[in-house]
Amino acid sequence: MEKGLETIKALSYSLSKLKILEVLNKPQNLSEISESLKKAKPTVAPHLKTLIELGLIERDNEMYVISEIGEVAYKKLVEIIKFFDVVANLKKFFKQHDLTPIPDFLLKDIYMLYGGVVFEKENPYEFHKEWWNILLSSRWIYGLSSVYHKDFPNIFTELSKKKEVKLIVTESIFERIIEVNERELNEFLNRGEMFVCKSVKLTFVTAEKGFTMNLYENSYDASQILICKTKDAVEWGLKLFSYYLSQSRRVEL
Repeated sequence: MEKGLETIKALSYSLSKLKILEVLNKPQNLSEISESLKKAKPTVAPHLKTLIELGLIERDNEMYVISEIGEVAYKKLVEIIKFFDVVANLKKFFKQHDLTPIPDFLLKDIYMLYGGVVFEKENPYEFHKEWWNILLSSRWIYGLSSVYHKDFPNIFTELSKKKEVKLIVTESIFERIIEVNERELNEFLNRGEMFVCKSVKLTFVTAEKGFTMNLYENSYDASQILICKTKDAVEWGLKLFSYYLSQSRRVEL
């Protein structure tokens, strides 16, 4: 383990080494690397020597290129950095809310929410503009809702006219929809897909243009919403959707 810690220390001590690994996805000489990093060649050379000793880059005459194991190491280190960035930036959000609805395999990949921002709404019952923007600009929308909002049936029925929409709702929410919005439900099912799962303390949307999530404290917290628009966040959301889809039954007309 000591050698592993020494390697991590060597790579994380200077961002220049990480940057070198990033730019060496194609062969470059010392001058080109120096220009990419905007650092003098005498400053870059010791970093190259260290990376060669670690087996993370290879040298062929005057050219340097990242090794196969170097590519793996770079990706892993970036994941670790993003992981702790997410933990640091979202620690209050995570601490205040129940994370048990998120499966362990996705908590381990929480780095994929790098770049996510928590927005606090003055009126918890109003939809955040970024949430709206994601829905309106996306060609497909998947989501899970454990809460009922009087506007949801009309919103998603209208969206399904021009977009691919798949929704998972909890049993109690489905019963409420049947009771109050049977007409909208039937119209939605002509185009979109709906599934029903057991009770879960989680509401989220993953769509082509972004991911949003609301969690619970003691009860549903509509005042805080996590929004992330990266491809990684969308992929993470798709995995979360698939996880709950596998535990749901499809609603038929």
